[in-house]
Amino acid sequence: LVLPGSTSAPLLVQSIGQVLAAGRQAAPHPLEERNVPRFYARGEVIRFSPDAVLEIREGFVAQTIIHPDGAEVLLGLFGPGQLLTPHPEDDCLIQLRAHTEATIRSEPWEAASRRPDFAMRLRTRLWQMEAWASMQVRPYLEDRLLGILTLLAEQFGRPQPDGVLVDLLDSSKA
Repeated sequence: LVLPGSTSAPLLVQSIGQVLAAGRQAAPHPLEERNVPRFYARGEVIRFSPDAVLEIREGFVAQTIIHPDGAEVLLGLFGPGQLLTPHPEDDCLIQLRAHTEATIRSEPWEAASRRPDFAMRLRTRLWQMEAWASMQVRPYLEDRLLGILTLLAEQFGRPQPDGVLVDLLDSSKA
């Protein structure tokens, strides 16, 4: 757990409690889970080795950051087929959490980078992150919300007779 030095006492207590609770779940060691899909319950924090690349097989994963004042901000949502990479240990508290039940496969960077589609999938992930960031900085709340909904519709939407359905609860339809 890495927290900024200016973290408030209540946030520190909350964060330590979350880490201790997660530690009791007896998650496998990252080296033991490589190339083996692992199931995560909704709300479970996803931990993995710093030299791993994760691929979401089923479900949705939320990436968030907790600011020193305790505010939690959504950095992105990811679904089946998408890659996730670790964040280096620094002053940020960036975490991955299963938004729904999720099945995720872990693979070492070395092996993942040899896959023929790896560079394109990583490039797509970077484009999505840039698009999400550009929506977050829009000055008006309505514009931000519309922009984020548009990104989610492009990424996970299914055409319906009266619009586009974005269902982040059922990954079998993504």
